[in-house]
Amino acid sequence: MKKNPIPNIVLSLGCLALLFWASSLCLAQSTSVKVVQGGVLIDGTGGPVMENSAIVIEGDRITAVGTVGEVDIPQGAEIIDVQGHYVLPAFIDGHIHSRGWDGELFLAHGITTVVDLGNLTEWIMAMKDGLNRGKIRGPRMMASGSSIRGPFPSEKDFRRFHHTVVESPDEALQEARKRIEAGANALKVYDGLTKEMLQVIIKEARRVGLPVAGHTANAWQAVEVGYNMIVHTPGIAVACLPEGEEIGNGDPHAFMNWDIADRLIQSMVEKEVYLNPTMRSAWNWAYRDEFQYEDFHLLFNDKNLRYIPLNFRLGILREYNRIGEYALQDLPPDYKSMKLKAHKNMVEFVRRFANQGGKVMTGSDTLATSGLSLHQELQMLVDYVGMSPHEAILTVTKHPAEMYRMTDRLGSVQPGRLADLLVVKGNPLENIRNTRNVEMLFKEGQQVDTSYHPNYRNPIFKSTPEDTGHMIPSPVIEDLTPKAFTQEQGGARLTLHGSGFTRYSLVGLKGRKLISNFVSQFELEVEIPVALLDEAGTFAITVTNVPGPVGTIKADGQSQLRHLGPRDETSNTFYLVVRFK
Repeated sequence: MKKNPIPNIVLSLGCLALLFWASSLCLAQSTSVKVVQGGVLIDGTGGPVMENSAIVIEGDRITAVGTVGEVDIPQGAEIIDVQGHYVLPAFIDGHIHSRGWDGELFLAHGITTVVDLGNLTEWIMAMKDGLNRGKIRGPRMMASGSSIRGPFPSEKDFRRFHHTVVESPDEALQEARKRIEAGANALKVYDGLTKEMLQVIIKEARRVGLPVAGHTANAWQAVEVGYNMIVHTPGIAVACLPEGEEIGNGDPHAFMNWDIADRLIQSMVEKEVYLNPTMRSAWNWAYRDEFQYEDFHLLFNDKNLRYIPLNFRLGILREYNRIGEYALQDLPPDYKSMKLKAHKNMVEFVRRFANQGGKVMTGSDTLATSGLSLHQELQMLVDYVGMSPHEAILTVTKHPAEMYRMTDRLGSVQPGRLADLLVVKGNPLENIRNTRNVEMLFKEGQQVDTSYHPNYRNPIFKSTPEDTGHMIPSPVIEDLTPKAFTQEQGGARLTLHGSGFTRYSLVGLKGRKLISNFVSQFELEVEIPVALLDEAGTFAITVTNVPGPVGTIKADGQSQLRHLGPRDETSNTFYLVVRFK
C-alpha cells in the first residue's frame, strides 16, 4: 500500500516552523541580556572595589557579577562598554517631599528610587502609582502619605496641609491603619504625639512590617518607643541637654553635653535607629557659598528646565542671597557665635554617631533643588563630618535599602537585585563630587534618558501651594503694644503684632538689632534698653528674620500656605513714639 506523502510534508513544515519559532525565541531572549563591562565597580555593600567588572543583566535583574574573563557572558548579549568609568548602585533619596514636577531632576542625578515622607495621602499615592507604572517619567517611589502628628500647643502654631492631627491613641491607630490601607511603605510621625500615641502607631507598623520615621521632641523617647529612623537633629540636641538646663531662645545644639550625647549614640546604635540629619536642608545657611552657583546654573541656565515654577527658582536663590553670609554678619556677636557653635555640634554628633557604628541615611528633604541636593549632602558628609567617600556612598545605597526593607531588590550591585546602575565619570572615592558626573543610568535593566525635556508634564500635578515651611518667611509688623514709651523709661517691654515672625527674628531700632522673645508667628516681645530711649521722637522699628527652623505661615486663624516667591527678610517699617520725660 502506498503511503500518503502529505502528512509527512505537513509534519516537516511544522517542525521547520517550530524550529524557526524556537530560534527566534532564543534570539529574542539573548538580545534582552546586557553586560555592563569594563568599569570599576563600587557595589554598595561596603566591600572592596572591583576593577574591570562585568555585570550581567537578564530582563530587569542582575544575574552575575565578577571580573571580565571570569563571568560567563551569554551568547548574543548586548555589550555595554564602560571602561574608564565607575559603576555604582543607582542612588536612593530616602527623604523627599515630592513637588510633582521634579521627576526628571532625580533621574538626571542618578536617583532611581525616592521615598516621600510627607504629602497629602490621596495625591502622593496617585503619584506613586503613576511613577511605578511608568505613566509619569521619574524614579520609582515609596511613600508614607500624610504625616501623623499630635495636637498643636497653640492655635497660632503653623499647620501644613499634609499633617493629620490625632488627639488620642485610638485616633492615632485609626490614622496608621488608613495609611497602611492606602498602600504606605512607611509611616511618618511628627511633633506633638504622646508616648502612648507613638506606641500604638509603631505597634501597628510592625504588625505589617513597615518602618516608622519622623520628628521627635526628645530622641530618648524616640529610641525607647521604637523609631526606626530619627529625622532631623533638634530632638537629638534637646535630648543631650543637661537636666534643668535653661537656654531661653538659644539653639539647643549649641548647649549639648557630650557625655549625654555619647550615651544616646550608644542606645541608638544598639537599637539600630537610623539617623537622617538633613544637613543640606536644615543647615543651608552654613553652606551658602558652596552651592549657590551650582543651583543657579542648573535652575536658570538650562532652558529645558523652564517648566520649573519661576517662583520656586526665585525662592531658592532668595534663601542663598539673604540667609547666608548676610544674615550671619547681621547677628549680634554673641548670637552669631552661638549659631556657629550649634552647627559645629550638629556636625560633631553626626561624626560620632557614624564612627560608633550608627547608620546615617542621606535624605535631601528636597527643600533645595531636587536631585542635586542629595549630592550636595554627600559632599557635606565627606567635607564636614569626615566620612570617607566610600562610607558616604552607603548612605544613599545600602542604608536606605536596609531602612526601607528593600535590600532584596535595591541598594547594591549583586545577583538577584534589580538592575539599577549608575555610571559616573571620575573616581568618586577620590572626590565625592564625581557622583554628579552621571554618564549612564539603568533602571530595571533599561537605560534611562537623563536629559531634560521642555515639554515635561505630570498629569497628576500638585494642586496645593508650595510649602515654604522650612524657608524664612517675610515678616510683617501690623501693630505695637504699647505704641509709645516715655523718655528714659526703664523696664520697657514692647510687643510686636503681625505675621511671619520666627524664633530667630531680630528687632531693629536706632541701628541696633535686639534679640526678641518669640511668642508665636504673629507676636514678638522685646526689651527696649533704656539707652535707646534717651531722646524723645518718632523712631523706625523693623523685624529681620535670620537663619533658624521656622514653620509655615498661618494667618487669620486659618491654615494657610503662601506660595514661594521673592520675599524680604526685613519687614515693613513701623514707628515707635518716645514721649518727653
